[in-house]
Amino acid sequence: MATSSTAVAASTPRIEGCVGAQALDPASPESCRLQSTYAELVPVKGLATATGPIARGRYCRAAAAVSGVPSCVYGVSSSARLRVALVGDSHAEQWIPAVDAVAKAQGWRVETFLKGGCPFSTVMRSDQAKSARNSCKTWNGKVVKKLKAGDYDIILTTHASGRSFATAKGESTRQAETRGVRSQWAAVQRGSSARIIAIRDNPLLTIEPYSCLNNLRNSVFARSNQCSSARSVSLRFDAESTAAKQTGRAAVDLSDYFCDEAKCYAMIGAVRVFRDGSHLSALYVRTMAPYFQRQLIPAVMRPGYPISDNTVSSSAPMYGASDLE
Repeated sequence: MATSSTAVAASTPRIEGCVGAQALDPASPESCRLQSTYAELVPVKGLATATGPIARGRYCRAAAAVSGVPSCVYGVSSSARLRVALVGDSHAEQWIPAVDAVAKAQGWRVETFLKGGCPFSTVMRSDQAKSARNSCKTWNGKVVKKLKAGDYDIILTTHASGRSFATAKGESTRQAETRGVRSQWAAVQRGSSARIIAIRDNPLLTIEPYSCLNNLRNSVFARSNQCSSARSVSLRFDAESTAAKQTGRAAVDLSDYFCDEAKCYAMIGAVRVFRDGSHLSALYVRTMAPYFQRQLIPAVMRPGYPISDNTVSSSAPMYGASDLE
């Protein structure tokens, strides 16, 4: 049942500073980590039960079999301080709520280049049909040209980790995946001075997070920590952050807002972290916006780049009636 944002707002002041990723913020009260303290929130199943992929709804993302390059604009549409490109597959798409919030606070224009199942790479996934691989390769070539011609200041990129990639002789799939990322970045930089910044992929739990929470029913807040898995297993090898380290580039790594020292969770701060088995809920990503900005700004800063003092709020409720079920 939907509930009004007014009703939700009335029920939340007692946990202000605890919603979503704020619950794992070291600056938040220790009580924020106790999911049982959220029991009076509505709806009972928890927030973010229906937040889907933003770009798909706006037709901003190319499907797996399509090699066209649709694009959408977030942040500010004109008079931008910086021009930013967000590039990658659906795991890049899922970061739009945080990227958009930071861009609006900073006065940046963000253009998306997104394609389902297609990393921004010169090495294709080996677990896909030939048609999808060919489409991805064609899309990558078109995007490289657009990035070179687009006069971008910043390129943000990421993709789903843990997939299989076509390998060269004597090469592991991890090495091939990382090589493909580095090679594509180099191709862009041969015609662009944009600063490339990687985003580390989110963890993958060993349980199905959405179903696990649903099965808890009315005890979801008291028992949500059962829907978790070990951090050491959930945080898989990540080619994006590895490539960034190898090439001396920056990477945004928000692993500590998915996981504590031991485990990664399906619900944090009364918000569902995932909308399915591997993709993040739009609402949880929005609650990470202040922490995304905290890591992104130092990576962006260079002489002559205009950085605003505006920050993304971490205390105001970051949801509306459309986010609730």
